[in-house]
Amino acid sequence: TLSSSSAASDVYKRQAALYDAGGVQVGRHLYVVLGYRQISEVNERIFVLDLVQGKWLGSITPRLRIGHSHTGVCSDGSRFIYIASGQYGPHCCPAIPDCVSFETRSGQW
Repeated sequence: TLSSSSAASDVYKRQAALYDAGGVQVGRHLYVVLGYRQISEVNERIFVLDLVQGKWLGSITPRLRIGHSHTGVCSDGSRFIYIASGQYGPHCCPAIPDCVSFETRSGQW
C-alpha cells in the first residue's frame, strides 16, 4: 500500500540519490525499486513518482524478500510490475532466485 506523500517526499529529500535501483514506468507513474542509499546501507522502499505532476506520491514497503541490487524490473505498462529478484543486503548476498509481481492498482503482491 502507498504510504503518505509527505513521508515519501521527506525520505527522498534526505537521500538525493539511490544507486543500483530498479526503475519502471506504469502509466503516468515511475516506480523506483529499492537500491542502495550508500555502500553500506540499502533502501527498503519502492518510491512512486507522478510523471505528469512531477511529485513524489509516496512509497511502498515490499512484503516479500526482494533483492536490493542486481534486480530485473519490467512492467506491462498499465498495471503490473515484475521483479526478477537479485542480491539482498548491503553485501550482495545471498542471491534471491525469486520472481514476483506487484499489482499497482490494488497494491497486492
